[in-house]
Amino acid sequence: ADGLWRTGPEGRFRGAMITALDGAQELVQACAFLFADKQLSDALLRAADRGVRVYLLTASEQRIGKHLQDDQDFDRRMADEHKQLLDRFAGKVLVRSAEHLHAKFLVIDSHRPSVATSFVSTANFNRALDENIELGIRLEGNDAALLARYFNWVFWCEAERELIGKGRLMPVSSPPAQPQDPYDASQPLGQTVVATLRASQGLRASVLRQVSQAKEKILLASYGIDLDHAATQALLKALQSGVAVTILTRPRPAV
Repeated sequence: ADGLWRTGPEGRFRGAMITALDGAQELVQACAFLFADKQLSDALLRAADRGVRVYLLTASEQRIGKHLQDDQDFDRRMADEHKQLLDRFAGKVLVRSAEHLHAKFLVIDSHRPSVATSFVSTANFNRALDENIELGIRLEGNDAALLARYFNWVFWCEAERELIGKGRLMPVSSPPAQPQDPYDASQPLGQTVVATLRASQGLRASVLRQVSQAKEKILLASYGIDLDHAATQALLKALQSGVAVTILTRPRPAV
């Protein structure tokens, strides 16, 4: 369907993002736990070379290191590729990292509602775009602007370090200006995009609400499932009430 992709070796989702990046006029905001895709990296650098302001938000080296220790499926080569690509951005792309980050999305020209477009991905921007069963979706207009609002908040208020040179990530100070609160109910944009931030758990609340309101069927796709999590307990309660639940997950010892 238009605006919805499954990742795979044919690269259609990546291609859609690259086409949008090559059409960026003023502003690109990219966010990924891991960024190790050379084609997307090249597209970001082409945009920067055209004078487009490019911002990248990614996971901290501490968070990536923790995944290397704790997750048997985590690929060290992807972590190394991530660091190598970040070095390519030094001096051209403003890069910040946050220890709690796990989102993957891309927003282009969000300040111009008539052309704003964005992509939300379940896949990291690395080989997962080719090898994993992942989904990508396009959001436009006000939805893209709302996603950018979340990006601005995390980039300026919740990120801890900034890339100031190859291999040099330094602590950041207070933001130059206070960005708009993404959960400000007084603003005209509706909450069609929800997220987990340090001070709010809109995504969690939305999931729990959707599960509790289900009447007949729930389809769940998740890399990880924690038995003690409130969402899992809500799913078990839905099962007990007669809702049919189908789960797609990766067969891992933790699951």
